[in-house]
Amino acid sequence: MTELDRIREFVKSELIVFDEGVSFGDDDNIFELGLVDSLFAVQLVSFIEGEFGVDILDSDLNIDNFSSVNRMHLKRIAYDVDLRVLAVVFDSVGACSGTIT
Repeated sequence: MTELDRIREFVKSELIVFDEGVSFGDDDNIFELGLVDSLFAVQLVSFIEGEFGVDILDSDLNIDNFSSVNRMHLKRIAYDVDLRVLAVVFDSVGACSGTIT
């Protein structure tokens, strides 16, 4: 199962609408559609942190970052990119100075 699938399945499992016919696309704003509520946002952050091993920064706790499956996935990928960039920077600083203190 891909990361996108795991996010999508989590959202589906937490819908507050109990109509079997309810569907949403990966770009649909699940909050505006009334499929989830503000309590879900807290559960969602906890899910993403636990499932993918990232710590969501306070500065990223913006509902827009978590309004759709694709936005959640892009935010998750961004954390990996940030970590890789930091690793490259630290590696290059260490290579230049011989040590990092």
